[in-house]
Amino acid sequence: MILLLSTPVFASSFDGNATTMFRQTTIDLYGSNGTFSPVYEFISYNFEDVKNFDGSVYLRARTGNVYYSPDPNDVLLYSAYADWKPNDNFVLRTGRQTIYQDISVFSIDGFKVDLPQITRQLGISAYIGKPANLYSGNPDRNLLGFRTNINLRENLSMALDYFAEQQGGADLRKVGGLKVKADLRNLSLDGLVNYDMLRTVTKNYSLNASLPVGENLNLMAQYNAETPEFDPQSVFAVFKYAYNPVKRSSAGANYNFNDNIGIYGWYGMIDEDAARGRDWRLGLTNKSFLLFNTSVDYYKTEGLDGDRSNLLCCASRQINERFKFTGQVGFNTLGTQNVTTGGADLTYNLRENIDLGINYQAVLGGFNQNSKLVASASINLGE
Repeated sequence: MILLLSTPVFASSFDGNATTMFRQTTIDLYGSNGTFSPVYEFISYNFEDVKNFDGSVYLRARTGNVYYSPDPNDVLLYSAYADWKPNDNFVLRTGRQTIYQDISVFSIDGFKVDLPQITRQLGISAYIGKPANLYSGNPDRNLLGFRTNINLRENLSMALDYFAEQQGGADLRKVGGLKVKADLRNLSLDGLVNYDMLRTVTKNYSLNASLPVGENLNLMAQYNAETPEFDPQSVFAVFKYAYNPVKRSSAGANYNFNDNIGIYGWYGMIDEDAARGRDWRLGLTNKSFLLFNTSVDYYKTEGLDGDRSNLLCCASRQINERFKFTGQVGFNTLGTQNVTTGGADLTYNLRENIDLGINYQAVLGGFNQNSKLVASASINLGE
């Protein structure tokens, strides 16, 4: 195992941490040569009290046998940004970063400004930049948008989203979104609707409800509908009125017998074009079964693209202050095809800032049999 470390130097005081994890396949039971998994590097530094300047620097990258890259020594940069925070109500982020909105989740190379509390009821976040495509990019395209959070009352809030992708001043994509959350006594509701402004169609909408009944029972219901998204410049744009929406509705309940044992169940319907399917899920959790934290989950789908089922059993235990064990086994059925999967992971805390791990993964049967053993190590430089 190899640890890769680097420690930058600042002229002022700073605190931060860096973690580098190296992973290597050491055993392949089906005869393939051992291969290197990618190297993940996480670096995060905070520095303060520099002429009232407060900020941080964050980096996340991957190297090694990078998938989808023709160069085996290529490096992919997922995140690399710096924050400037002159006060608690203003944050300017510059660099490669991920934008999280209900409309979409994507990465940009650009700027984002967060004003979390313009007033007691209003906060806003706005961004502008270019698409952060890891393998190839289009420098002529720009992304921009904003998110506004509004607290109307103590039990009622809403968020407005806007996203646009432009090229040469023309809109390629433009979507607006509205999310509302309300608590009506014990009933909690949240709804979402996204509207495609170019195609003039509702992109997706959803409604979730949760109602506790007594101390141990919680009833839930969900409904959502979404339309497949195509690039407006592609040939699919001519079928503007022929998109096939997918609608899902489900209801379920959680019941806790005590602090350790609980059960849950869901039943749902799926509509896609002229086809209809259904699915259901049953599960059991036990936090103290033979000193293990265990769970059993069964999921089955019928209709649409074929019947399938999955039974997943998981167990974990903090053996002592240094050792932790997790394991799982799954039984999967797709039509007449049966596949068994399994895995186990053992981590050892060598020191407060150093973790070592051994992970075993197996796929038995089916079209992709594989079994491998992976070793890992991580170190945290601390503050």
